[in-house]
Amino acid sequence: MRTIQCPFSFFLFLLVVACPVMGQVKQKRHLTSQEYHLWSELQPDKISSNGNWVSYALRYESGEDTLFVKKRNGKTVSFPKGKNGNFSNDSWFVCQQPNNTLNILNLKTALQQTISEVTDYKIAANGNYLIVLKTGVNNKLSLVAQDWKGQELKSIENVKAWYPNPQNSAIAYVTDSGKQHTVEVLQIEKRIQTHTVVVDTSAGFHNFAWQSNGEAFCFLHHPLEGLQEQNNKGKLFTFRSKDKRTFVFDPKAQQDFPEESTISDSDYNPLSLSEDGERIFFGVKKVQITKNTAQTAVQVWNTEDKSIYPLKKQISGWDKVEKLTVWYPKSNRFFQIADNALPQVALNGNQTYAIVSNQETYEPQEKREADRDFYGLDLQTGTKKLLLKKYSGANQMILMSPKGKYITYFKESDWFIYDIKKDKHTNITQNRIAELSKPDFEMSTDWVPYGNPGFTTDEKSLLLYDKYDIWEVSVDGSFCTRLTRGKEKEITFRISMQSAIQKPDVKYQGNSTGLFDSKGILLLEATGKDHVASGYYYWQRSQGEKPIVYKEMRISRLQLADNKQDLMYVEENFDVPPRLVISSIKNQKQQDIVNSNPQQQNYFWGKSIQIKYTNASGVQLTGVLFYPANYSPDKKYPMVVHIYQKQSRELHKYVNPSLHNNEGWNHTNFTTKGYFVLYPDIVYELGNTGASATDCTTAATQAVIDMGVISQDKIGLIGHSFGGFETNFIITQTDMFAAAVSGAGLSDFVSAYLGVSWNYSKPDFWRFEYHQFRMGKSLFEDTEGYLRNSPVLQAANVNTPLLTWTGEMDLQINAKQSYEFYLALRRLKKKSIMLVYPGEEHALSESTNTEDLTNKIESWFDYYLKGKESSSWMIPNYYD
Repeated sequence: MRTIQCPFSFFLFLLVVACPVMGQVKQKRHLTSQEYHLWSELQPDKISSNGNWVSYALRYESGEDTLFVKKRNGKTVSFPKGKNGNFSNDSWFVCQQPNNTLNILNLKTALQQTISEVTDYKIAANGNYLIVLKTGVNNKLSLVAQDWKGQELKSIENVKAWYPNPQNSAIAYVTDSGKQHTVEVLQIEKRIQTHTVVVDTSAGFHNFAWQSNGEAFCFLHHPLEGLQEQNNKGKLFTFRSKDKRTFVFDPKAQQDFPEESTISDSDYNPLSLSEDGERIFFGVKKVQITKNTAQTAVQVWNTEDKSIYPLKKQISGWDKVEKLTVWYPKSNRFFQIADNALPQVALNGNQTYAIVSNQETYEPQEKREADRDFYGLDLQTGTKKLLLKKYSGANQMILMSPKGKYITYFKESDWFIYDIKKDKHTNITQNRIAELSKPDFEMSTDWVPYGNPGFTTDEKSLLLYDKYDIWEVSVDGSFCTRLTRGKEKEITFRISMQSAIQKPDVKYQGNSTGLFDSKGILLLEATGKDHVASGYYYWQRSQGEKPIVYKEMRISRLQLADNKQDLMYVEENFDVPPRLVISSIKNQKQQDIVNSNPQQQNYFWGKSIQIKYTNASGVQLTGVLFYPANYSPDKKYPMVVHIYQKQSRELHKYVNPSLHNNEGWNHTNFTTKGYFVLYPDIVYELGNTGASATDCTTAATQAVIDMGVISQDKIGLIGHSFGGFETNFIITQTDMFAAAVSGAGLSDFVSAYLGVSWNYSKPDFWRFEYHQFRMGKSLFEDTEGYLRNSPVLQAANVNTPLLTWTGEMDLQINAKQSYEFYLALRRLKKKSIMLVYPGEEHALSESTNTEDLTNKIESWFDYYLKGKESSSWMIPNYYD
C-alpha cells in the first residue's frame, strides 16, 4: 500500500474554463464535428449516507473518463478513468483506476492510499474492513482483508473466484492448491473467520448464489474432466452460516431423478435459494446426444403445429428445455415443478407457490404472447389447480405480492386479487377507478393497466396507478382511496423506488411487486401535461403530496441517501447541459454540484419550444420544435422532421452532439448546423396507419410553415423502424418534403404480414393485428387495407429523393423490406440510394458504421436542403 499526502484540489478535468481578459467578451462560434469530442455524459454515481458527499462521472466517447468526488459546499477530487466507486460510513471513498490500482480517499483528512494489483474489492457491511482480490505471482489471486490503516487481518492464497453476499458480510470463494479444490466462506462480522465447506480433487465449482439475507449460499459441482460423460449429473451444495451445516444433493443417489438428465448450469433457470433458505431451485435438463448426420434433414412445416418450425425444433415438444426443480435440503425431498405439459413457471413472492403454464396451449394463434391457462401449484403438497382460463400471457399482467400471500391480475378493466391460502378471487376495484388502463400503442385491443407498483408493508392494501394518480385499495376490496391529486393539476404521479424492498423482483418468470410504507414518506416522480414540466414530490398521508422540485425542465435519476432526507438528481433542458443537484426532502434548498459541458457557452446553440396543431379529425396535438443555433428572425431556415409515434417527451432532453448514433440521427448536430428540427406527435386510426401518420405529420409541418421561420421548399423527413415505414408511406402521399431518409423501414404490408419475427421465432401476424402497425384485422379480413397501407404499391407517386438504410442481419424488420422499396423506386426511375450495412442488425453497433451513417444522412440533407455539393457516394456508379 502506498500513502499519498494529497490535499483536496479542484481537479475539474476538461471543465476548467479560462477567464477572459479583463474587458473582453468572448465571441461565440459555430460548432463543428471536430469539437464533438469535448462533450461528456454526466452520470450520477453515489450519495453518501449523511448526504455530505456525492460521486459522479463524466464519460467521453474517447474513453477519457473521470470519476469525481465532491463535498457538499466543498471541494472536488478527481480520479481519471475511475470506476466502481463506493462510500463507507462517510469516512472513506474507494474506487478502482487503471492498471488494477485501488484508490482509497480519507474524506476527513484528504489522505489518499493506493493498493496495486487489485482486480476487485468490497467494503465490509460493518464498514470496518476492506476486502480486496489481488493478483500476485504467476497471476494467482489472493483474498486479503484489511482495516482502513492498511493492516492485513487475513490473507488467503490461490483463490480461483469469489462470490460476496448481497450485504458484503460474507464471501464464498474457491481455492485451488493444485492437488485439491476447496470451497470456503469468509465471514466478516466483529471478527474475521473462515470455514471450509467442501473439498474435492476435481475442479468445477461454479454457479454460486446467495440467500437474499446473506445467511446461506448454494453452488454446483460438475467435475471438469467428466463434463462429456453422460453419467456426470453434477452435484448441488448448500451451506448455512448459522449452524455451519452443508447439505448435498446428489442426483445419482435420488431414485426418482429423471433418467438421462443432469443438473443444469445455464442461466435459463439460475440456481437460487428461497427467502427463508428452506428451498433450492435449479434446472434439470435432458442430456442431448448429438447426431452425426451427413446431410441436413428436410424441414417439415405443418400449419397445425403449435409453433413454426424454428421454435418447434428448438424446444422439441419442450423435451429440449430444462425444467425448474425444487429441493428441500433438510428433508432431502425434491420434485420437478415444470414438465413438458406445463413448462413455464412463475414463483410467488416467498417461493412457496408456483404458477405453471404452457405458452403453446392455444397455438396456433395471432398474438405475440399467446393466451394460456394458468395453474396454481403448492410446492409443499404438490397440489395443482386451474387459476385462470385463457388469460393473457403478456408481461406484467400477473403479479405476485412480495410476501407470497397474494397473486394480482388485471381483467376486464379491473384489478383482481387471488388469496392463495383462502383460494379466493376478489375484484378489488369494482369499476370504482375510471382510468385504470390504456390501449397498448393506442389500439382498440390489448388494453394494458397503468401499473401496480406493489403492496403496503403489512400487505393489507395494494397501490395502483390510474392515468394521473396513485390509489390505495384494500386486499378485500372494502375500501378504495386516492392518495394523490394529480388529475386536478394534470400531473402524473408515480412512485420513485428508492430501496431494494420497493423494487420489483423476478422469480424465474414470476414478477413480484414492491413493498411501500404508506405510513411514512413516499417519493414520487411527477410529470406535467405534454411533458412541459417534471420533478419530484414527497407524499405523507397527513399532508398529501408536496413538491421537492418541479419545473419546466427534464428532471430525473433521483438517488436518496441512507439518512432518508438528502437526495440528488439531474436537471437538464435542450439548451441547458445536465447538472447534478443535491437537495433534501423537506428543506428544499437546492445546490448545484456540477454543471456538465460548460464549453457549450462558447458555441451558438438552439432552443426548444412546444407547438400545437390539429389533425384532420380535429384532435389537438403537440409537437416539439428545435430552433437552429444563432437563430435570426430575418432568415428562413431548412427543417428536418423526425417521426415515430409520440415524441413530445423529448422537449427538454439534452442531446450531446456526436458522430456515433446507432440510427444515424442526432438532432443537436442539425440544430448546430443551422436547421430547424420538428418532432411531431402522431395519433392513429385503426386500419389507416399510413394515412394517420401522413395527416399528423403534414399538419405539424404546416403549423411550422405558418410561423414563417422555415423555407417551405427545404423540408426533410426522417424516421427509423416504424418511423421508417411512416417515412416510406408519407412520401407516396405528399410532395411536401424535398428529401427523406428511411432507416430499416417496412414497405410491404402483405409480405411483412406473411413474414417471421426471427427474434421471437413467431409469425409476424401480431405486429399488424395487435401491435404497432394497427390494422386490427388479418390480411384476409382487410386485404384492401393492407394494400392501401403498403408504400411499395404506391411507389409511383414518389417524387421525393429517398435515402434508405438497413442492417443486413436485421431480425426486427427484414432487410428485404428495404430492398423491395429500393427496387420499386429503381424500376420507376426515382431518385433513391440504399445503404446496406453487413453484419449489422436493426440499429447499428459498429462505431465505423455509426459514424458513416451519421455523416451520410447529414450530407444527404445538406445537398437537398442547403444546396451543398453532393458527396462522392451519391454519384451514380460510385464504388467504395
